Amino acid sequence: MINLKNVLLLFFILVIKSFSAQEQNLVINEVLAVNHNDIQDDFLDHDDWLEIYYQAGSSPAVINLAGYYLSDNPNNLTKWRIPDTNGGLTTIITGQHLLFWIDKDPEQGENHVDFKFSADGESIYLVNPDTIVVDSLQFPAQVADISYGRSCDGCEDFVFFNNTTPDEPNQEVVPNQELLFINEVMTENESYIEDPSNDFDPWIEIYNPNAFQVNLAGYKISNTSNPDLFTFSATNPELTVIPEYGYLLIWCDNEMNEGENHASLSLEDTGTITLSGPDGSVDS
Repeated sequence: MINLKNVLLLFFILVIKSFSAQEQNLVINEVLAVNHNDIQDDFLDHDDWLEIYYQAGSSPAVINLAGYYLSDNPNNLTKWRIPDTNGGLTTIITGQHLLFWIDKDPEQGENHVDFKFSADGESIYLVNPDTIVVDSLQFPAQVADISYGRSCDGCEDFVFFNNTTPDEPNQEVVPNQELLFINEVMTENESYIEDPSNDFDPWIEIYNPNAFQVNLAGYKISNTSNPDLFTFSATNPELTVIPEYGYLLIWCDNEMNEGENHASLSLEDTGTITLSGPDGSVDS
């Protein structure tokens, strides 16, 4: 006599194994939620984008994502269905990448998604036709033209990329040394300006004279009595990016838990402050 419960259990296991074999190596690899000067789509628009990567050596060698879903809403995993009308735009090959434009312009093609990203950060889901989540990614707040993705294709660790890698292998690239100026210093701040935690702390102002933004991630700063350089973190560009022709205050309060623009550096009444680039060269 056939045990219906055992049959259903076996069927469920086979489905899970089938999913694992065919889809577990499909990952959301990189996202850009604020595109000002990054790559353009075929319509010359600077749109947000999402990159999917299919792990090298996976089987089958080719997957058409038509019928899959992309969503930014965990309560509506079928928010946007990838169309089945153009396999050339929805098919991914093992070891390769596939870009989707998150632009709310689905009339522009099968790889244009009918919603947009939030620059404040959100979650994105890749869901198979059986409404099983294949992969998901929760990305933090973003600034213009700095993407967020896996440190290498398919890796578990996530980083920000100053140099985005759409449709290319994910890799960290040391940023170019750019011209920056230490513009102003306040060694004793008793009542002039407060930091976001309402503390009156010493600060350094850095000026970016360039016609493009500069991320201080990887830059180093020191003073006369402290040869141990403080290195700016790459974990939160919101607090380390200086806009074009813009300014950024660095709070010298040794309270790094308050943000990436707080340095483990004390300011003395006299002395020299040094700002050096990722390659070790010294800015003004």
